[in-house]
Amino acid sequence: MLRNIEQSRNKVPRKTTTPQLKSEHESEEDQQSSFLMSTSDNQLLNRTPLSTKDEDSKMEQRSGEKDETYWERRRKNNEAAKRSRDSRRQKENEIAVRASYLEQENIQLKMELVQLRTELGSIRDQITIRPLTAN
Repeated sequence: MLRNIEQSRNKVPRKTTTPQLKSEHESEEDQQSSFLMSTSDNQLLNRTPLSTKDEDSKMEQRSGEKDETYWERRRKNNEAAKRSRDSRRQKENEIAVRASYLEQENIQLKMELVQLRTELGSIRDQITIRPLTAN
């Protein structure tokens, strides 16, 4: 932003003042016109709108209402954010509990699978051995 300001300053042609000899009458006119210009410029720049007490009180009331509505919105937003965070934490906890339960169940099922495979192996051995002794 400062570069933009500097660039705009550089683009504006600057008046260079060279000392010139003027008559007293011309220099007085220049001084008066520059004074008039500067006072009118100052008046334009520093002009403030006239306000009454009613307008001031309305502005204060409006800003007070804005403050109240702002803080009410902030309060509601904070409550909603808190509910959202709590809900998210609860869902994460439920997912963690469910994952833990499924991991335990998976371990039990693996153990049961090993047990059934060993049982199947022993039954197969009995089937293959029994026909030999039956003959």
